Amino acid sequence: MIEKRRELAFGGAKPPEAASANSVLDGARALRDEALRRERMRELEADLDRTNARIAETRRELAAIRGGRVVEQAIRERRIESSECITCDTCLRSCPAEFGAIFDRGIDVVIIPELCSGCPSCVLVCPVDCIYVDENWTPTSNDMWNHIELTMDGD
Repeated sequence: MIEKRRELAFGGAKPPEAASANSVLDGARALRDEALRRERMRELEADLDRTNARIAETRRELAAIRGGRVVEQAIRERRIESSECITCDTCLRSCPAEFGAIFDRGIDVVIIPELCSGCPSCVLVCPVDCIYVDENWTPTSNDMWNHIELTMDGD
């Protein structure tokens, strides 16, 4: 009778066997290895963030001395693919304040390559993975710089 109920509970199929001790240990090892991998990844990303912050600060200072905006290509500028973006602004909130490279233009969110340090903060938090390295970046238009200035004046 009990066997019949178990078969009915699993749609006529035999119920799954209990997990073996080896499969449980293998699962625990995989979780530990994944945790170690993630921790090491966070350490490396923090190192990269610090390095990129120093590079970005040096570029900003150099641009100030030259009397203009930074136009040299920074390390690993990013772009947001607007056709994939859901405009959740998670990337904007995660961008380090010292860079402030991400702006919401209402209908889309953009990364200003001259301000981007190349750190992976926005990439790590994007729920739809729509942020890519921009190999073919172009300088930001004057219209966008005007928008940025208006946005900053409103703070």
